[in-house]
Amino acid sequence: MQKQLDTLCMKTGNRTDASDFVSDELERELHTLKVDGKVTEAVKMLRKNTTMDLVEAKKFVDSL
Repeated sequence: MQKQLDTLCMKTGNRTDASDFVSDELERELHTLKVDGKVTEAVKMLRKNTTMDLVEAKKFVDSL
């Protein structure tokens, strides 16, 4: 069900309603944690705020 909602959000341009959406503010917080060497905390924060699994969250943080 969530996958269908996310697909609908992408198709309609409502990306902010998708379950894996990362706001600019959250992305800045994650980047700060990564720069401070707190990658694990960044991944945990990302997973708490989205529906990303561990692998997706780690890849996202690594890409910052």
